[in-house]
Amino acid sequence: MQLVNNADGGVEDATVTALNSGGASGDAFDTVVGTPNITFDDEHAYGPRAYKVAVAAATTPHQVVWTSSSVGTVGEMWGRLYLWSAAHPADNRLGLVRFLVGGSQAARLIYQTDGTLLVSDAGNGPEIATTGTVPTGQWCRIEWHIVFVATSATIEVRLYNGADSATATETISTTTANGVGVNCDRVEIGAYLNGLPSTWTGWIDNIEVNDSDWPGPATEEHSGSATISGALGMGASGAPAVDGSATLAGVLAVTGTGSPSVGGSGTLGGLLTLSASGTADTGIGLPPRPRVRWQLVAGPASGGHTRGLTTATNRRYVAKLTDASELSFVQDGRHPESEFVQELTTDVHVLWTDSSGQTRILDRLRVGDTQRDITEDSHTKQVTCLDYTEVLNRRILWDGATLTFESEDQAEIAWSLIEYTQSLDGGQLGIAKGWTGTTPTGVTRDRTYELGDSIGERIQELSEVIDGFDWDVLPTSASALALRVWYPQRGTDRGVVLEYGGLVASAQRAVTTGDYANALRYTGGGETPPTPVEEVDPAIGDRDEGRWDKAFGDDGLITQSALDDRAAWQLGQSMVVPVQWTVRLKRGGWRGPDHIWLGDTVRLIVRDGDLATDQQYRVYEVAIDLDGDGGESVTLSLGGPRPDFRKRASETQKRLRNLERR
Repeated sequence: MQLVNNADGGVEDATVTALNSGGASGDAFDTVVGTPNITFDDEHAYGPRAYKVAVAAATTPHQVVWTSSSVGTVGEMWGRLYLWSAAHPADNRLGLVRFLVGGSQAARLIYQTDGTLLVSDAGNGPEIATTGTVPTGQWCRIEWHIVFVATSATIEVRLYNGADSATATETISTTTANGVGVNCDRVEIGAYLNGLPSTWTGWIDNIEVNDSDWPGPATEEHSGSATISGALGMGASGAPAVDGSATLAGVLAVTGTGSPSVGGSGTLGGLLTLSASGTADTGIGLPPRPRVRWQLVAGPASGGHTRGLTTATNRRYVAKLTDASELSFVQDGRHPESEFVQELTTDVHVLWTDSSGQTRILDRLRVGDTQRDITEDSHTKQVTCLDYTEVLNRRILWDGATLTFESEDQAEIAWSLIEYTQSLDGGQLGIAKGWTGTTPTGVTRDRTYELGDSIGERIQELSEVIDGFDWDVLPTSASALALRVWYPQRGTDRGVVLEYGGLVASAQRAVTTGDYANALRYTGGGETPPTPVEEVDPAIGDRDEGRWDKAFGDDGLITQSALDDRAAWQLGQSMVVPVQWTVRLKRGGWRGPDHIWLGDTVRLIVRDGDLATDQQYRVYEVAIDLDGDGGESVTLSLGGPRPDFRKRASETQKRLRNLERR
């Protein structure tokens, strides 16, 4: 989230409204508060225009507002405004910036009658204040940073008497504020009077709020009076974007007079000659993007955003279709952000912002294992997070659970298992049903489970049958999750073509034959196990590879219908020799989850040596390595999950656990 407005697009002396505050001014405000006497004005504008706030012994607020429609809901915010104050407020202090959540104040930045700045909490109790005063009769810059949590909140304010200075005149901060509101979804800028009369006239410009970092000085186009003339000739040769050589020669004479920061006109005359030769870089690439394209935000397990993890490094997110998604990153254990990431009690939200500025929460994962390496010079903390399907893998059926389902929609069975575990003491996960009605797939099943069964594993097993479904637990907001079910399967064909040498930078192909079978025997479990099922390919006698046998068993399949469904599905899976492709896209080649995402079908073209592939494959994994400049390296697993032979041991352990319950 980043919102910027500099008033430059307004009409002189016009009263500011939500409708006329956008355009060349930047991000339009969503509304105004009170009876605002705020106008576009150039008397003390930092550029063409500024917002003039004139308060004459009034008690009502004069504010422009970004609501949750623009801000969203954030747990941490940075911001900035430029201020030209004719004099300090008379009679009573006023709120320059008011932060709200759910209609109630979370914090307030106050301009006091003595010229100092004060930050108050949700109940208007003072937290920190400057000792120096806001300069009058000149431009200054005020920046702030607030972590919106109820206890031990961080509040920082920087006052720059030189509006574009890189060094603050005064910095105040605290990390022990108690009483600040939890989260912020609305920012009001101007003069908030809280029903008390006050008199003040000021100009506000270059307003910004974001949820990633200190804004710093604004970049304004200053106008003036100037005459510029010259002649420039240039010649060059070389290859752009690659190492090479070039020559540049020319003469440019410039004369000019003018006064920056005031209106005026200018003329430019001259001759520019440019010639060049070389080879343009035709690879796919993008310039560095702001880090806020990707954000990791920490919050409590109960939901919500508390702290942006802006210093995390080695960030890697792997979204998976049929397994639990993964997130890992490294923190500096000596940085304050490390305190906001705790095992099992912290959730980390993965946020992605598209080119239009729209931000979505791609996933929400629980902090799992951590490892710290401490030396005299450093303290690194490696963090791994598990998604909510893995959380469900670690929930089981207890005495009192519904174990038998008859002629019930398969997705409703999955929801019943999740609803059950959330009804237990301490079991609430905040997961809601992601559909209406009771027949989301239209396919009914009979299932019987046993005490001690893993809920996540049984849902996955339920989905892996002929005419099954795909499922996931995904965030619908900062504090809400939903069970999503896709029938018959997740994803779509967007017409994406992945060609080696084009969008694909490198490719790896793996063919694994160890799980191939065209004749199998499947056994179940329970006190009275169902009859074992033997499935054989009807055309086995005509197959070039001959007969390949395999035996399967699952103690959790205790009804005949469940065993029959699973065995039929397993034969179809086992008769396909799995070809898995791992392709790394060129930097900038992935345009987001609306381009390529889980379950999508893509066309892969690889022609190299004796290999000539031109086939459709399904996307099973999207691995995203995030770099420090806002970009990413994306690797796709096509045709099936990336082969991981470490899973052999875990599958064996699962079978042993099943046997222990017999």
